[in-house]
Amino acid sequence: MPVSYSVPVSPTLIRLPQVKQCTGLSRSTIYSLIKKGDFPVSVALGARAIAFVKSEVDEWIQERIASRSNSLCYPVKADCTHTSIN
Repeated sequence: MPVSYSVPVSPTLIRLPQVKQCTGLSRSTIYSLIKKGDFPVSVALGARAIAFVKSEVDEWIQERIASRSNSLCYPVKADCTHTSIN
């Protein structure tokens, strides 16, 4: 019987412009939510660069969708994919 190995998936980091695009939130709102503990904390990439863990942002979006009170809502899979910023 062949042995099956699971390969760990590396977390994907996304920069603030992609987070803003995925969430529809402004920069100031994102930082305000982080300060209140209501949004995923950023990861330091260097002295002046930060990013966010994509899966954490996706999970935050899913939680917002799940918290809606409308009983006619259908589950939606959040996937904050990288898009180019022009």
